[in-house]
Amino acid sequence: MPDGSERGRTRLEDADGPRPPAAVEVAAYFVVYFVVAESVLLGIRRRVAALDGLVTVTSPVGGPSMDAVELPYVW
Repeated sequence: MPDGSERGRTRLEDADGPRPPAAVEVAAYFVVYFVVAESVLLGIRRRVAALDGLVTVTSPVGGPSMDAVELPYVW
């Protein structure tokens, strides 16, 4: 769980290997843009679910909230 110093930051982790398919890249862009710009979680969940991905939102009392998105890296 990030501490207060992580607030407002976006971290992207990926595996070494070939570039992902366009659908995965577009979904990743969509997720980062909307989490940072608008937090439209329903649209994010739908986009990620279409790729068999996972969205997890953690919002503890006192914050900060954290959105984690896992997209498939096997194709």
